[in-house]
Amino acid sequence: MKSDSNNWDASLSGAIPYVECNELFRGNLHAWNAQRHNNACYELHIILEGCCALDIESDYISLHAGQAVLIAPMCYHVPSQVSQPFLRFPVCFLFDESSFPQKCLLSLETNSPFGITPEIDLLCRSTLHEILSPDGIFSNELISSAISQILIRSLRILGLNISIDKHTIPVSYRSKERLIIDNFFATTPPEQRNQKNLAQLLHCSQRQLVRKLYDLYGVSFRQKLMDTRIDLAQYLLCKTSKSIGEISMLVGYSDSAAFYRAFRGQLGTTPSEYRKKHSKQ
Repeated sequence: MKSDSNNWDASLSGAIPYVECNELFRGNLHAWNAQRHNNACYELHIILEGCCALDIESDYISLHAGQAVLIAPMCYHVPSQVSQPFLRFPVCFLFDESSFPQKCLLSLETNSPFGITPEIDLLCRSTLHEILSPDGIFSNELISSAISQILIRSLRILGLNISIDKHTIPVSYRSKERLIIDNFFATTPPEQRNQKNLAQLLHCSQRQLVRKLYDLYGVSFRQKLMDTRIDLAQYLLCKTSKSIGEISMLVGYSDSAAFYRAFRGQLGTTPSEYRKKHSKQ
């Protein structure tokens, strides 16, 4: 397992061929600073200390120490009201659908808090200790083993048993690219969201990036960026009392007039009209 890679090198049998631990290695786990976003993969967040609120598809839940939540793919969510002290253990992953039919995955409890066992809590804490202060020999193997156990134990609580297959089924390259792109637009600061930086993450030229975006999403980089900005702006207009100027800056527009033009061009209404209509609803 490498902290600078885009995914976990060793998959969890054929059942879970892709595990992403970037935030676990590089994120500030004593906070939860994220804008409203969705992901193409599952997100498991285990709260070890403190509490927070989480808006998932406009449904608010509270999370406390000793609880976790499994967020389903493509569900918009945003954390808030994060207490101090606070400690979180996050892991993202994908299922192999040939191992788990869609009807099996639909039965999986997602987007609701669930209690973790003392064993999971201990595994999370020992894994974080190993990440922060690796003992050297077999450190990666120890971390990989612990994350496997954390995922399996959590999924068993949610009613899903993993049958271990002898053969690892690699996740498709298209799925990996989509995860990297979704994560880029969801978590990269607005001033760093440009074609050059995304192309570097995908190890391709900017010309190749244009083709990839049309192949995966059917849109240009500019349109994908605008969709991300406008979706976040819609959320902030409906769910917060921030001024339109503040929202303009938060979603990445330094010029409020440009934000107005983009918002109206995308939705056919102004930010003020949109807020007024939805506040009435």
